Amino acid sequence: MKKELCVAATAAAIVSVAPYLVRAEQAMSNGAEPNVIQAQDADKQAKEESVTLEEVKAQAIDEISHMKELPNSVKNEYLDRVNKATTTEEVETVKKEARQDQVARIQLKAKKENAKLLLAMKEYLFPNERSNYLDRLEQSGTEAEIDGLLAEAEQFSEVNKTIILKIRGALNEIDTLAYLSPEQKEDFKARVEELGSEKQIDNAVLLAKKANIQALKDIEKEPLKKAKEVLRALRQLPEVTDRSLYAGQIDVWNAIGDYLDAYLEPFDKLDPETDANLTNDELDYHHHRLYDALHYGELEYIARDLNQKLQQFPDNQELKDLVKEMFYGLYPSLDDSGKGGVIAEFINRAIYPRQKRFNELYRILSGTPLTPLVPAQPIPKEEAPDSSTPLTPLVPAQPIPKEEAPSQPEKPEVLTRQEVREEALPFQTITKENPSLLKGEKRIVTKGEAGIRTIVEEVQIQGDALLSRRVISDTVTKPAIDEVVEIGTKEASEEIAEQSDMDTPDGSSSEQGGQEPVLLKQYQDKNQARQVLPKTNVAPSLLSTIGIALAGLVGLQIQKRKK
Repeated sequence: MKKELCVAATAAAIVSVAPYLVRAEQAMSNGAEPNVIQAQDADKQAKEESVTLEEVKAQAIDEISHMKELPNSVKNEYLDRVNKATTTEEVETVKKEARQDQVARIQLKAKKENAKLLLAMKEYLFPNERSNYLDRLEQSGTEAEIDGLLAEAEQFSEVNKTIILKIRGALNEIDTLAYLSPEQKEDFKARVEELGSEKQIDNAVLLAKKANIQALKDIEKEPLKKAKEVLRALRQLPEVTDRSLYAGQIDVWNAIGDYLDAYLEPFDKLDPETDANLTNDELDYHHHRLYDALHYGELEYIARDLNQKLQQFPDNQELKDLVKEMFYGLYPSLDDSGKGGVIAEFINRAIYPRQKRFNELYRILSGTPLTPLVPAQPIPKEEAPDSSTPLTPLVPAQPIPKEEAPSQPEKPEVLTRQEVREEALPFQTITKENPSLLKGEKRIVTKGEAGIRTIVEEVQIQGDALLSRRVISDTVTKPAIDEVVEIGTKEASEEIAEQSDMDTPDGSSSEQGGQEPVLLKQYQDKNQARQVLPKTNVAPSLLSTIGIALAGLVGLQIQKRKK
């Protein structure tokens, strides 16, 4: 190989000097001086080399100027070196370096793009760490630096994997908490994403669970209160027993009546501090049971309440039909219960409208008036002028001095507001016979308590004038508890007769003996007729009853003797 190169170089040298040798030979044949000929040849050669150098420089400058990957500052350095080169070999050397620089930069750029993709694929880097690595990647100047940076990112990714998986699980768990508001969820998730240890993450999730239970308690505060009131009022009323009207209700109540307190208690005792680790299914179960207690308790209360009212009008067929429509058939079971279950829809559709109609009819029958609403007052209209009034003859128009028109009084603004008023619902007195009490004695079993009826009205007024009044809602916010009174039915005639034989003066017993049963019966009938008396817990004693009866008998006997 070296021999071939030497031969090629020798051939090139001979070719380059051949023209000069030919000229020298010609000059010598012409008689010219050899020194002059050499000088002319050197000058000519220098000019040719200078032209060649400029051509090579122009070519190098054009090539370097089109190298897009080279920064301008680097291009300028290469171009400056080309311009300063004195030989074509120097120019070729600079051009070769520029080409190599261009290739190296293209390779570095490709490696950076690949490194960006690898960093984006590392799912266990925190956002701030990923940003830091991308910034450092842009500043990298060699492939070795890029390789080192990727190795470091991989190491941190493995370290972060446990924490990031924990954070993701925590975020998903917070999303499943059904009773947190969207704002609460976002707040807890933002806190979790900033944490760096498993213990901190666990504590944040625990706080979210506690807040979830508290949110559920807050949402269902009023239904829980209502359920307690319904069950408390329910215990004050006797059970329904007429299967011809309440067959379905009786069957349902026999099946679940004893469990309603147990349904209500777990929800009532939910505590964010002690029950935070309850699962969603367990919370949903307690939530559904709250509405089971409310719905089934309310149905039983309505049945018992209407039954007490029906006893006062036992022959009214319309009241019976309404009760039978509500409670004779079986209604949805516990499988369809819960806050938005079929049972809730059944109460709204089939019970409340009939209950309202029953109570309206009951008020009419019992003479309990509703508070009349004030009708809207019409706005008085200005009367048109009487056509019989003679018209004033026209007078030529006279110039009127300009004056400011009197200001018209502003018409009062029409205001709309809501008025809320409460009315007392009177309780009913229900009497029951008790064969163990003496006839005429009373005993209060359940003390009556008035209910509360809340009426919300929308009122429109203009100044002092009432334009309209409209009822928005009329709700029984607290049911009345009827008073249950037991009346004795035990006969005391024999005891009274024995006592009167012992206490009556001589000579009067024979006259009174024939009339005593009649008079006693009259007294008892009067006493039996007094079913609406001042409410008292004091029952008259046997001796008081006997004394009153004897006094009445003696008084009547004295009157007859006077006649």
